Amino acid sequence: MIILLYNMGKVKFVYVRRENGSRPALDFIANIAAKARQGLPYFTQMAIEIRSGIKAIEKTGVPPWNLINEQPFYVETPTGISVKFELLKRLDYNFPLVEFRVNVGSYPEGYAFRMVLFTHYYQGTEYVFVTNAMIKRQTSSPEFDEMVKEAVEIYKDFRRNPIKYIRMGDSYERPKKS
Repeated sequence: MIILLYNMGKVKFVYVRRENGSRPALDFIANIAAKARQGLPYFTQMAIEIRSGIKAIEKTGVPPWNLINEQPFYVETPTGISVKFELLKRLDYNFPLVEFRVNVGSYPEGYAFRMVLFTHYYQGTEYVFVTNAMIKRQTSSPEFDEMVKEAVEIYKDFRRNPIKYIRMGDSYERPKKS
């Protein structure tokens, strides 16, 4: 088994805040976790796989955009076995956006968790900016297309003022003391 390390520095996830202070992706993941705690099997499996995928990215970093569709991730399961996982997919017509993918079951009964993100390196840290998340129940989804359009606008704003978003990550990990 080969595990490629793309980033030897730190990896920091930033769940992008909206003007109203909400973090839709983080809130959505918390909702999945709540359903998992209620014992809903698809959501229990999904929560485990989302957590494993995020941990894999924190460990290795996100591959360069042009290699994302070429290199699978190996995600360690709770039993300690590494499984080949197509965790990330580049959104070809929306550089540099990436789709984080977790599928549980198959259509039409299954669930396809999707999260849109982009990365940026700053002072030895790879920042993974997560814009939004959803569950798809079919292969094509107008809601997903809208989520990608929103992510494009967030990325454009990021390009104008990256420090605003990087500081957002710092405040998420280290809340200000009152």
